Amino acid sequence: MFVLLAALMCCGGNAFGATFDANAVKTRVQKIYKEVFASLSTGIEEGVDFEKKFMSEAYNKDFRAARGDDYFEMEHWVQGNDYEGPTFRVGKVTQVGDKARVRVVITNSFGTSTPVDLLMVFERGNWFIDDMLTGFDENAAESGYVSEREQLREQAAEQGAVVSE
Repeated sequence: MFVLLAALMCCGGNAFGATFDANAVKTRVQKIYKEVFASLSTGIEEGVDFEKKFMSEAYNKDFRAARGDDYFEMEHWVQGNDYEGPTFRVGKVTQVGDKARVRVVITNSFGTSTPVDLLMVFERGNWFIDDMLTGFDENAAESGYVSEREQLREQAAEQGAVVSE
């Protein structure tokens, strides 16, 4: 096992067998946000679940544990509650172990821009959001960003729900 992991790390792969390609990650994030934001102007189709569609299995489990299966939320996608014509820009992509960290800047209709860093993980043959790091907080971890996934895990634990490992 150690030899396999060492070989993957040495050759640019990760534990999921994918070679890190910043452009592929950036393209995936652009596709995700284009679809989510397009739905805001055209109307969200019945049954579309962006969390299941674009989040990792572990993030999805934590989201469902905290919010329930039928919970619908757009605030974390637009970083606020202004759904009227937000725009996004995908910035820097960096490799962090077997994940990618992607800076997305979301601008609302009032011109206020909010950065969010996505942690992306390769699974099921594609890149999926594994966490959203938002809202600078001096009391948060070293980075100063708040992990939405950690907040979901804490909320689920308070409710006695089972979260991902």
